[in-house]
Amino acid sequence: MIIKITRPFYLVTLLWKYKVEINGNTCIVKKPGETFIEVADSPILDVTVTAQNNYIISHITIDDANICKGIEIRCRTSNISAILILIGSIAAFIITLCTGNELYLYLGILIYSILGIIYFDLKRKSFFRINCVE
Repeated sequence: MIIKITRPFYLVTLLWKYKVEINGNTCIVKKPGETFIEVADSPILDVTVTAQNNYIISHITIDDANICKGIEIRCRTSNISAILILIGSIAAFIITLCTGNELYLYLGILIYSILGIIYFDLKRKSFFRINCVE
């Protein structure tokens, strides 16, 4: 059985490599788009997606493999939130340049780093949304 793995475009995970394991068969997905993997016929599909050196792991078990022709791996962080973060970082940089005070830049980088670490740590088990495409 050949299964199509679809990876939509997300800014947060643009440079990441996904390791997708379906019933013991491993495939590396490097860029957004479609990838095909051949797996043995089975009534159950065990799909595991790992990223960032096994730090972020998502798993799903699909009971009826006959209706599943493809798998879509989505990130729970939207592109809009990534764009808003970039705009906020640029705004902090412009304020720093205009005022000549680097305190805003250091505080912005510190808060951004802490929030990013907390977010990825809390959401690492459910970071990917794995859907069966019929």
